[in-house]
Amino acid sequence: DCFARTLYWVQFWHAGVILMCAAGALVGMVAFILIGTLAGMDYSLPQLARNGLRDGGFYALIWAPGTVLVAAFVHGYNRANRPSN
Repeated sequence: DCFARTLYWVQFWHAGVILMCAAGALVGMVAFILIGTLAGMDYSLPQLARNGLRDGGFYALIWAPGTVLVAAFVHGYNRANRPSN
């Protein structure tokens, strides 16, 4: 039972970090394409997309572990203090 609970939280944390990094990469890609196109940058769309994926994913990777750790603690606290029916 203890192993199953520990495995649940480890999976929760890993899934959260992966999802947050993927979301950051996609937001970065869209932002780079939009801003780069509107600003008239000399990069092609694939170059803008690649740079956005890389930078967005990197910034999300910086924030994801701590953010998901806090979310896991909040989730665990809410689960522990859920009123029993």
